[in-house]
Amino acid sequence: MRERLKMVPGLPAYEWWATPPDEVLLRVYVFNVTNQQDFESGRTNKLHMQEVGPFIFR
Repeated sequence: MRERLKMVPGLPAYEWWATPPDEVLLRVYVFNVTNQQDFESGRTNKLHMQEVGPFIFR
């Protein structure tokens, strides 16, 4: 198995890396904390988050 996963021209792992069979996408989810000061001061014990994204990169 290790031999087949080496990054050497002619082996599947290298060929998939050099020419991916499908479109490769990266999805990034970012969250914004909306009540940071209240949480840090102890007025609330639960963070409130707002989702920003997803951002998709090709």
